[in-house]
Amino acid sequence: MSGGDVSSKTSSEIVHTTFRDVAGIDSVLLEVAEVVSFLREPALYKSVGAQAPRGILLYGPPGSGKTLLARATAGEACVDSFIACSASDFVEMYVGRGAARVRSIFDKARTEARRKHGIGAWWNVLLHPSKKDRKPCAILFIDELDALAKTRSTLSSNDEREQTLNQLLTEMDGFTLNSDVTLVVMAATNRADILDPAVLRRFDRQIEVGYPDAVGRKSILMVHQHAIKTSNSIDWERLASDAMTVNFSGADLRNVVNEAALLAVRENCLAVQQNHLEHAVRRI
Repeated sequence: MSGGDVSSKTSSEIVHTTFRDVAGIDSVLLEVAEVVSFLREPALYKSVGAQAPRGILLYGPPGSGKTLLARATAGEACVDSFIACSASDFVEMYVGRGAARVRSIFDKARTEARRKHGIGAWWNVLLHPSKKDRKPCAILFIDELDALAKTRSTLSSNDEREQTLNQLLTEMDGFTLNSDVTLVVMAATNRADILDPAVLRRFDRQIEVGYPDAVGRKSILMVHQHAIKTSNSIDWERLASDAMTVNFSGADLRNVVNEAALLAVRENCLAVQQNHLEHAVRRI
């Protein structure tokens, strides 16, 4: 991205993805569920003096479901606004431009939450009773955080990157000052080990999202198989076993199901068979 305001290239959305759409990472869902509870019922936590988390960092290998989990968190919490962007959107060669983009995207998240919280307020409360007594609420999701927030000692001299990173830290520190909106930053990275310590301190929750085990892989396959027509004789246990799909990510398993469907079409089959799925596993 060489120019323009990043906020003009991102849109706030109402997310309909929920935890029902996430499979294979049950232990991770338990950790995120507490954050969802806080966002849905802030008065309960405020009554005992608990504060909202400033940030939630999801880290783990590519394709493990970090972005899907962020969207599901927003959907479960019924936030007023969800904005997703990439940290690389803020990296700019011109001094001051990246920091301005960071300010802009945070301002947009707050503004959109206020606006959407007010639109059809009575209808929102009817559909989501948890919104009755809570402030406008937003989640800002930053993918590929390491593109911006690497340990500064590992970076070449770059005043622009330094200013941009400092602006991100400032925005996250300023959440409590903007008391009319609950804004939580969720971020994802494949390399938490190279993030700047100052950035890591801003994320109260750091949750590892790894590859699923055999039980998780079967759950993921069962979610995706609903999108295709399959034979009744599919051995899902075998497909999910370590012998076949160990270290497969959720994205890999989705691709397996889609590739199997393509193979079935090429062979003029009316439904996906076991051999199509096993062939797809070998190709992924």
